[in-house]
Amino acid sequence: EKESTLNPSEIKPLLSLASVYFLEEEYAKMNDTCNRAIAIDDNDITALYLNAKALVGLKDTIMAIAMLTKAISIKDDYIDAYLLRAKTLYSMEQITNAKEDLEHLLSIESDNEFYIAIGTQDGKNKLLLQDESEIVADQYTSDEIIRMFIDQIKEYHSKVD
Repeated sequence: EKESTLNPSEIKPLLSLASVYFLEEEYAKMNDTCNRAIAIDDNDITALYLNAKALVGLKDTIMAIAMLTKAISIKDDYIDAYLLRAKTLYSMEQITNAKEDLEHLLSIESDNEFYIAIGTQDGKNKLLLQDESEIVADQYTSDEIIRMFIDQIKEYHSKVD
């Protein structure tokens, strides 16, 4: 098999292979490959992030959160890690924690493709997305607005992934 020809000390080919496994939805193989990369460099944020994606695919959300938290602790402005962690926390019904991640994203990246503003305009709460669509949300709580935002993230990732 192709992966057996890889030099175990090279992370980049392992990460490329993990990405291929992700596209093929081979999450167990992806997880193993990411673990090999992490064994080489346990502070490689891409390996941690890809491993989290594999763990989400394997429905091991607790370990996925741990990997994402470690990646974020290494790179505080790692947008993809915050987005995946928020999405994963939401799937675990940890709305408050998901909201904290999304609010942190706003503070570090106002031009993010998922730009969001939660606020009051003309007496109505609004969820504003960068594509200029908006959800007038005067009948929604902030947690419900966050859920709608995370649904937007899920929709985007389903198109990209």
